[in-house]
Amino acid sequence: MPASGLRTVTPDASTTYILEAEGPGGTKEASERVTENPRTVSATTSPTDGELFSKNIKDVFFDYNKSNIRSDAVSATERDASFL
Repeated sequence: MPASGLRTVTPDASTTYILEAEGPGGTKEASERVTENPRTVSATTSPTDGELFSKNIKDVFFDYNKSNIRSDAVSATERDASFL
């Protein structure tokens, strides 16, 4: 093996790697354990922003020439604000 460098490893199970270095100053040993954590892939996908918006935001209607929120739209307005 060369005296220096990099090595990429891709273990399929938890593995302990041992490194030995030897030179004029003596010998040194070090070890490192690489733990394999298998990923679980979810079959479901996250909803898009558009899907979340259309599911959670409800229309609020105003009376003609009025700017106040009607009493029947207060709860929808509060839910919209909470989502946003």
